Amino acid sequence: MKIDSEYVTLVPAAPKFDGEGNRVDADDTLALDSNVIMLDTVLALNYVIKQLEATQKELQELKQK
Repeated sequence: MKIDSEYVTLVPAAPKFDGEGNRVDADDTLALDSNVIMLDTVLALNYVIKQLEATQKELQELKQK
């Protein structure tokens, strides 16, 4: 499964130091960006709700005929 790059953010690693006080850079981490995921979910729900409302309206019109 592939995750779209829009949903991923790069989280920089916190600096670490060895026993002699030298900085040792750790690997950065990838994390899911929940803001983008929630926005896409809201947009998808909005679309589906509008489609459902249009279908319900059409059904009511057909019932009245």
